[in-house]
Amino acid sequence: MGPDGDEERTPEDLVLRRPPGGGWSALEHAVWVAEVLALAADALERIRLQDHPSVTVEPPAPTAGATEPGAVLDRMEEEAERLAQSIGRVDAHDWKRVGRLPDGGEASALHVARHAVHQGFHHLRETDRVLSQLRGRG
Repeated sequence: MGPDGDEERTPEDLVLRRPPGGGWSALEHAVWVAEVLALAADALERIRLQDHPSVTVEPPAPTAGATEPGAVLDRMEEEAERLAQSIGRVDAHDWKRVGRLPDGGEASALHVARHAVHQGFHHLRETDRVLSQLRGRG
């Protein structure tokens, strides 16, 4: 039994639980990060190779559902490596090249890379906050 009289929570249970005040579960945040990294890698490749391509940098809200935490971590690692490779292929003069966003705006290659890093940092930090809160430490 856990300290609150409930069954002891497993790590798998914790990553699937949403915080009491609402919001995403830790796993949903991780799913979001993996998707943002994938979209950024795709967007950078299109911006680098095409003139004013259509790009997407924001995925829909995540649904972790039956997603296996290990599979999410594996995908996040794979997409982070793919994004790093895409970033490495952008020449100095190509950072200003732009793609068209779904809302009609534009995003430069530099914006796409910065956005992915920002979203990754923010959502992984939120993952830590959610887990701390569920463990009663936050």
